[in-house]
This record gives sequence, structure tokens and C-alpha cells, in this order.
Amino acid sequence: GGLMAAAATTTAAEQAPTGAGGKTRFPSFAERYTTQYFGVDVAGVPFQDQFVYQHSNRLLVVGVAPTHVLHTKAVAKVDFSLDNKKGTKNRLDNKVSGKNKRGGMIMNQNSVICHVIAEDGTVFKIYAMVQARLLEVNDRLVSDPTLISRLPTTEGYIAILDPKVGVKLPKTLISAEEYRARRNLQHHLQPVSQQTLISLIQEQQPQQPQPQPQPQSQPQPQPQPSEKKPEEKPTTVCDTPPNVAQGVVEQKQEERAAV
Repeated sequence: GGLMAAAATTTAAEQAPTGAGGKTRFPSFAERYTTQYFGVDVAGVPFQDQFVYQHSNRLLVVGVAPTHVLHTKAVAKVDFSLDNKKGTKNRLDNKVSGKNKRGGMIMNQNSVICHVIAEDGTVFKIYAMVQARLLEVNDRLVSDPTLISRLPTTEGYIAILDPKVGVKLPKTLISAEEYRARRNLQHHLQPVSQQTLISLIQEQQPQQPQPQPQPQSQPQPQPQPSEKKPEEKPTTVCDTPPNVAQGVVEQKQEERAAV
């Protein structure tokens, strides 16, 4: 790791923010000799952020970004064996040889380099992010996993990769400027405090749509029992006017009396 050994010599003055303590912040090794790219929400996991630094000699340094969600937890272990799952190789067994560093495991964008296990048991997958050969992993993380939290952009790096000539970096990677804007940061290489990161995550979580109040249904009027109308007695139709009919009756009574 000559590449990262040089990066690890970054002084406190180089890592101090602009104007802190009245001092001017000097560019770090990564800023001077690499182009920094970032992947945000890697594999669709919110704030699973990683960095890819491309050195002037084309080599790539991969690690966890200052805003990776794992920084909200205490790291207990970095596992390069990937739990010995079938079909995977222990990344610590990676071998390269010769001046041209021949050999090395072939990585692609979705290859997992290691698992980072938090003290509460949460497992975070760290991805290669690019198509390249694995040159080395940072085996210091095995004995001191806290490096990944304390110095994520220098001594806490994950691995060094060698991309194939002509292979372009994925378009999913964004520039340092875009990363700072996306995560609302003043500087993209500075460690972010745990409380600040938690606040960032809470602020940038997608807002859940508020349930719309349902209109209250009006009670349907109950049908009232129908009142029975009194039956109407059939009306006798009389064609003869009442006064004429009375006169006929009286006439007949007189005729009977005369007899």
C-alpha cells in the first residue's frame, strides 16, 4: 500500500476545515493526487455512501464515505471472508505477483469486498463499485476495525483496485461537488460526527405522504313505517238527485194510504 501509505501521512492541518482555529486548510493527499468520485445510496440502501478515488496512475482506492450510514453505529468487525458463503472467496486470500501485479480477483460493480459488522449485529456490505482487479485489501481493518470510522478516507480505506485499460467508471458515480451538494456538506473528505450524520439522514429521508382525511359518510335516513290510510268505504252512486228521490217516496206512501 504505497498509495495509501502516502495518503495516511495527511496532517491534522490538512484535514482541518477552512478557517478552523484561524488556519488555512491545505489540500490533502487525496485532493492533490486523485479525482474523487462517490456513490450514494449504493445498492438502493439510503445513505450507504462509498467513495472511489482515482489516482493519476489509474489505480482506484475504494472506501466508505463520511456519510455512510455505518458511521451511526459502533463498528465491531470487518470481515473479508464474507462469512465463507458458497461461491465467494475470502478477499484476504487475494494474490498478485510481479511488477505488473498480475492475478487478483476480478471484481465488478456489484461485487462485495467485505462485510462491516456493527456491535448491534447490523451487517453492511461494502461494494467494489467498479469493474477491476483486486490488488489488495486493507488487512489492518481486521485487527483495528475502528479505523473505518475514525479515518474512513485515509487509513480506513477498504481496498485498492486496478481497472482494465479503457474501462470507464460507472455513470452512477458522481463528482465530489455533486456529492457535497447532495449531502449538504462543506467538505467531502471531512469526517462527519455521528449526531450530524443522524440529523442529515433524518432531514433527507423522503417525506411520507400524509393520509388524506376521509369524508365522513352521512347516516342514511332509515325508512319510516308507512302509515296505513283508513279504508274508504265504497261510495254508492245515485243518479237521482236527493230531492227528487224524496218526492217519489212520499208519492208512493200517499198512494198506499188511499188504497
